[in-house]
Amino acid sequence: MRRPGKLAYRCAVYLWRRFSVTEFLGLVLLLLAVLLALQGKNQKIALPLVAAYFVIALWRFFLSMRAKESRYSLQGQVVAGLFDFINRELFSRSSYTRFTLFRRAPFRPSFIIPWYRFRRGGNGPIRDADASRSKYQKGEGITGRAWETPATKLAIQVLPEFSSRSVLEAYYIGQLGVSREHVADISPYMDKVRAIVSYAFLDHHDQFLGLMSLDIQNANVRPDEASIDIIPPDGNSAFSVNADELFRFVRALGSVLDSFQLTKGAAHEQA
Repeated sequence: MRRPGKLAYRCAVYLWRRFSVTEFLGLVLLLLAVLLALQGKNQKIALPLVAAYFVIALWRFFLSMRAKESRYSLQGQVVAGLFDFINRELFSRSSYTRFTLFRRAPFRPSFIIPWYRFRRGGNGPIRDADASRSKYQKGEGITGRAWETPATKLAIQVLPEFSSRSVLEAYYIGQLGVSREHVADISPYMDKVRAIVSYAFLDHHDQFLGLMSLDIQNANVRPDEASIDIIPPDGNSAFSVNADELFRFVRALGSVLDSFQLTKGAAHEQA
């Protein structure tokens, strides 16, 4: 015969695996609403019930907000960790690289914006992404073109050296199709970027998940089918990146984003 304490513990574990605190609070709110409907005419009972209802509702909202924030932060650390791994394994812990994951903008799905960003010595994946003002529509710039026509391999665009900001803006408008409104949002960091590597991720239903953009700054970049040669100004610390290895690492990030999407769907079902 099972002891009552052990049985109660097993029941508690069973419920913990299947219900969250916010769901339990939602049930409490429902019960309070029923009591209010039944006892609404009795002010001595109704007023404490109303106060309890609002307190629990605010508590539930706070917990939901914190849970979403924690999930967002955790996913950022995972993505930044993968970018850091790629930078260490293939780019010799280079300071010339900056990795950005673009995703659809909330409330403006016709644009993609930086969601997470990694750079050696940066301020963190979320803070660095939030500091950016860049946004792209389909077909706009290197990033927008990679979004519009997802490729089965990495897209590599070599950029010329820009003698001034006005020359950069003219090139982005005339050659890359960036609107005059959006070209003003391009950060000064891009003035010295000499190549951009892009890849759009699709889920198992071929729907857009996100887009990786790798900026290579302050170095001559010579890509071919097999490798990407990166030659810094001093020429002494030049190195070569195997294109196939880079593609495999980038594809691994796509699998991670797909799992994020699946867990997001599960979280919505539970809400």
